[in-house]
Amino acid sequence: MATTTKTTSAAGELKRAIVAALAADAAAAALFGDRIFPVAIPQSAAIGPATLTYQFDSSRHDQTLSGPAGMRYVTCGFRVYSARHGDLEVGREVLRGILDGVAGTLQGVRIIRVYFETESDGYDEPLPGSDAGTHWKDLPFTVKLREWVPDRAGAPASWPGSSPAPPRPAPAPTPASTSRRTPYGGGVYGEVRFGGPAGAAATPQPLPPAGALKRAMVAALGADPTTAALFGDRIFPTVIAQSSPRGVPTLTYQFDDSAHDQAIAGPAGMRMIQCVFRINSAHHADVEAGLDALREVLDGLAGDLGGVRVIRIYFDTEADAYDPGESGADVGTYSKECPFTVKLRELVPIHADTTTRRARRPGGVGH
Repeated sequence: MATTTKTTSAAGELKRAIVAALAADAAAAALFGDRIFPVAIPQSAAIGPATLTYQFDSSRHDQTLSGPAGMRYVTCGFRVYSARHGDLEVGREVLRGILDGVAGTLQGVRIIRVYFETESDGYDEPLPGSDAGTHWKDLPFTVKLREWVPDRAGAPASWPGSSPAPPRPAPAPTPASTSRRTPYGGGVYGEVRFGGPAGAAATPQPLPPAGALKRAMVAALGADPTTAALFGDRIFPTVIAQSSPRGVPTLTYQFDDSAHDQAIAGPAGMRMIQCVFRINSAHHADVEAGLDALREVLDGLAGDLGGVRVIRIYFDTEADAYDPGESGADVGTYSKECPFTVKLRELVPIHADTTTRRARRPGGVGH
């Protein structure tokens, strides 16, 4: 079977497929018309008629030891708004009729199954002395689907089950004279570097400079033509600079969590980091394009990344959000949070008293 090239992510494709399916359904078109919006209702939209918004509340990407598995679970949250409560019930049945239990191909997206999860009602209070409030109903659907897998060898991105991609390059081995590897569960758990032969005094090894991984990831994004064209120099740590222009695509990054594995003898030389990217733009399509670009550069990456020894990078999940603008204006900002988990090797500090410390452990020599 020939490799199938994917030019957009399953994220953007799935949203477009759902909107296209709703537009093609006579009942949905009659109820919502053109009032179907991503994440939030524009200020310019009419108040009162039935309106639908959609967003991805969560998304899980299955992984294997060799990288992304090409399987994904998405929670797509719909919210039906109307001044009439009866429209909510009609909207639920319309959505269920189009999506609930669907399997196969939906507007070109390979769906394994769509499940209707639950529902909840709410009401936005009107101005005092008015009955012009808005009823709404939340309707989350879980979508299990196949997705494209970025290929690390440079071949076209492919669907699982297509022709096999070239093998991924393995990280360069560390010379035996400078490392001691500890087997763990049949694999390599960690690495401890020494300055000389066994029994000799250990020479402290320099740790990688602080922020090496962040700089390596930012450099990789800056070197990619797609991310460079989309974000330019608007890639910031943690928060967007006040001087940055509003509305254009912007990317922030931060480490939300970092776990350093430990062995009985001390640091194991293995680290797990969750690096969270947030894409911001006045245009919803930009956040989908940004997710594509990030996955192409990082998802499934293994080997050397700017001098950092990466075991594997995994794309975890995603969530949409909207920051409304000033009252009465459609100048809000769409955003997408995209956490990636990075598993990497790190240097272990070797102290001059290593031999002494080990001898003093309970049960060791000299205890």
